[in-house]
Order: sequence, then C-alpha cells, then structure tokens
Amino acid sequence: MSEPTLQKTTKEGSLTRRSLAGSLGVLLSRLSGILRSVVLSASFGAGLALDAFFVGLRLPSSLRDLLADGALSSAATTVLTAYDVDDETQRQSFRQTLAQILVAFLAVTLGLAALGAVFSDSIVDAMVSPDFPPQGAALASEALRVMVFYLPLAMWSALCMAVLAIHGALLRATFASSFFNLGICLAALAFFLVGGDGNTSLAVSFLVWGTLAGGVVQCVYLSLPLLRSGDLSWSALVASSSFGRHPFWKSPEVGRVAKLLLPRTLGHGAVVLGMVASTFYATSLGPGGLTYVTNALIIIMVPVGLFGVAGGYAALPMLSRAWQEQRVADFWRLLQEGLWLVSFLSAASVTALVVAGDVLLVLIFEHGSFDRADVVANASVVTAMAGSIVFSAQSKVQTQALFALGRTGFVAMTSFLYLLVLVILYEILVPSMGLAGMGAAAVVAAMTSWLVSGAMLWRLSQAGSGAGHAGVSWQQGALVVIALVVSALGVFAPGLLLTQLPDSSAAYGTWDALLGLVGRGAVVLAVWGLLAFVLAPLSWRQRLQRTLGGVTRRLGLWT
Repeated sequence: MSEPTLQKTTKEGSLTRRSLAGSLGVLLSRLSGILRSVVLSASFGAGLALDAFFVGLRLPSSLRDLLADGALSSAATTVLTAYDVDDETQRQSFRQTLAQILVAFLAVTLGLAALGAVFSDSIVDAMVSPDFPPQGAALASEALRVMVFYLPLAMWSALCMAVLAIHGALLRATFASSFFNLGICLAALAFFLVGGDGNTSLAVSFLVWGTLAGGVVQCVYLSLPLLRSGDLSWSALVASSSFGRHPFWKSPEVGRVAKLLLPRTLGHGAVVLGMVASTFYATSLGPGGLTYVTNALIIIMVPVGLFGVAGGYAALPMLSRAWQEQRVADFWRLLQEGLWLVSFLSAASVTALVVAGDVLLVLIFEHGSFDRADVVANASVVTAMAGSIVFSAQSKVQTQALFALGRTGFVAMTSFLYLLVLVILYEILVPSMGLAGMGAAAVVAAMTSWLVSGAMLWRLSQAGSGAGHAGVSWQQGALVVIALVVSALGVFAPGLLLTQLPDSSAAYGTWDALLGLVGRGAVVLAVWGLLAFVLAPLSWRQRLQRTLGGVTRRLGLWT
C-alpha cells in the first residue's frame, strides 16, 4: 500500500479531501473487522468460546480505543503540530519529542499491562453477570492475562498513527488496525487446521495469540515509514530513556501530553465502565448475548469509523494548526464543514441499516455454526443500535475540536454523562426489551453526549471572533430528526421495515437476501440522493449539480 513521502507536510487543504482519504483506510480496517466477525461466528457460533474470548478482549479493546482513536493520539497530535517539520531544526526537536513520548508511555502501558495480568480474575468477575458460566469466566480470565499485553503495542501504534496523520499519510494510519483483525482470523483458521474442533480452551488460546501477533504486525507496519524518514530512530529512543541524554521525565512536552491526556483518560474511564456495563447486561441475556452485541458493534462501527473517526483524524491537525495560528474563522469553518459531511453520511447509514439490516446480516453472518435464529437475534440489535451512528460519528469530530481548543476537561464530563445515561437506561430497558433495550439505551446516551458537546462548542464560537460559525444549521437539524425517526422504527417497530425472516434458511436463501439487499439499497440510495440536493449547504449543492451534469453529458443524456 503506497504512501506519500513523509519529508513534507501540507499545512492547508480541504478537510473534506483529507477525510475521504482517511475514510478509505478506515473502510478497509472496518471491513477486516466484519471479516473477523464472519470468520469467528461461522467457526464457533454464538456460544461459550466466543463469549469468553470477547470478555477477555473487552478491556484491551477499550484501552486501545483510548490510545488509538482517543486521548493519547489526540494529545500527541496537538503537541507535535506545534513543530514545523519542514524546518530541519524544528524537525530534530520533533523527533526528540516523539521519542520521549514513546518511551514515557511505553513504561506506563507496560506497568498497566502487568497489573491487568495480576488482577485478571477480579477484572473478569466485575465484568460478567453471575449467570455467566464459571468455565467461561475462567477462560476469559486466562485470555485477559495474555491479551492485556496488547496495550503497549496499541500505544506504540497510536503514536505512529498521530505522526502519519500530521504528515497527511492518513491511508496508512487508518488502515493499520486491519492487521489486528486479520491476526484473529488467521488464528481461527489455524485452530481448525490443527484439528482442534470442539476444544473450547484451545480455541480461546489460538484467538488470544492471534490477537497479539496481529498487534505486532500492526506496530511494524506503522513504524516502517517513520524509520525510513528518520522521525523514529534508535538513538533518539535510547537518549530518551531514564539514563539517556534527554530523559523523558525531564521533557516539558511529555508533561503537556500528560496534561491533555488526563481529563480525557478520566472520561474514557467512563467509556470503559460503559463497556463493562454492556458486557454485564449482555452476558445476563443468556448464551450468545455478548456475541450478538459484539457483532452489532462491529457493523455499527463501520459508518462511525468511516465518517467520524476518519473525519476527526483528518480534522485534528488542521483544527489545531488553525487555532494555534489564531485563524479563528478558519477553525469554525473547518469544523462546520466536517460536521455537516459527517451528519449527512451517518444519517444515510442509519436509514440503510434499519431498512436492510436483516438481509445484510443473512449475507454476512449466516454461515457455518451461525444459523438463522442467530441472524434474527443479531439483526434486532443492529437495527436498535443504528441510531447511535449519527451521534457517535459527530461526537468524534466534536471531541477533536475540543482537543484543539484545549477543552479536554469538558470531554471527560460528557463521557461521564454518557455513562450515567447508559447505565440508567440499561437498568430500565434491558429487563423488558432485552437486546433491543441495549440498542435503545446506546442511542439515547450517544444523543445526550452529542447535544452537550454541541452546546459547548456553540457557546465557545459565540465568545470569539468566529461567532456564528459553529451553530447547527437547519440542514443538520433536519438530518438528526430523520435519523431519530428511522432509529425509533428500528427499535420499537422493526416489523414495519424489516422482513420477518423465517427460522428455516430454505425459506429465504442467499439469493433472496441478495436481491432484497439490492432492491432496498437502491431505494435508500435514491431517496438520499434526492435529499442531498435539499439538505446540503449551497456550496455542496453546486458541487453535486456540476458532478451530475458532467456525468449525464458523458452518458449522452443531454448535450
């Protein structure tokens, strides 16, 4: 996968173009996540082996999100963008600072991993319901004891991703997590090649070591371009150690990263607790509950990653630089551009999943040990959770804007608010609605966090010379209303839009599902194509009209 040289960086440019470049890498990464779910579901079914593995993976995966998609990557980007890497003197300082940050957080994450390994039994006991089988809890504890050492690998990868994003190499940065998923897939295939079918303990062991192997490959893949450019060097790393010439504990930049990181870490602690709560309630719903929720999250995270994570990743270096250079109007303009694009694409995704989620899951998951009953259960979670896409994706961009503004404490506050709403709604809805209740709770919690972050940004925009640029336009408001209405149908009345799939796979086969997906997808595409001309800002409507005019002229539809 080719990348542009890292010797120069583009300081200006279109946020939309950068977002789309990052989206390609995220798309490949998220597709690998779907492939992982397909392979695991078909190989092991919705049973004890997968539930135990996912419990063990929960904490490392959540901490990976904190590092790669969250606090550490964002904090490092905010600090490192202060250097002009086109200036050789500043580039030397850039390299030294990067090495100091790497060494400092390598020490921290190794320490946290060791603690996680020692207390793995207690951590798993806190995550799972009392109804979860003791054998599954024991397997999950063994898995966590090893997989927690994925944390230092994730830290290293997150910092490399931050540097690549600064240089504009977003494709490589966002694609790299595919290796994590591919390592798990290859481990599952290797398990069956050695004839381990039926051995639950051996299955979990293979998946655990596949996870670590994928993390190692991911680190190497992200480090190579930085080694070639000289941004990452052994001499700088040695100099940054405790006994080197420039020890990390004397670096003011490491302190700045830690200062930016702390509020977001506290906030992400709330997100981790939310994942613990979802694990607890999912495991209380019987065998396969956690597998259904995990599969649904994999599906949901495709549009969130494509539009929110990629958009936020592309936005942060540009927003940070605009704010540092006191280009206030540019800051709010870039933010508004990113938020509208994310709003439109994520709202369209909500509609697509609610309308065609069942037939999509037939095509993706109905293989091997994952049968029609599993597909129906999984579809109910996906459609119920779909509405969270539009709020979660926008929140990713909002969070990066707050990071650029130095308002990390507010990010932490909204995270705890999210946790509070989520847990309260889990307690109210899950006993009566089951898996659909978990989806509805996720939608309302994500919406609450989005509303509060949006209000904060609006207030900040009114306080400076960029007043008015961060307000929510009527187009964005309309998109959110549409997403909420469709989401409500997915939660409370799925029968209005979803085919009630029969339990017999023979009654509704692969070709029927494929035709259903194409037909429903065409309707969704046509409707949202028309909405683009109504709900897009004027500049986007003009672009769409020029593009459509060019296409139709080439096709000879008019002269």
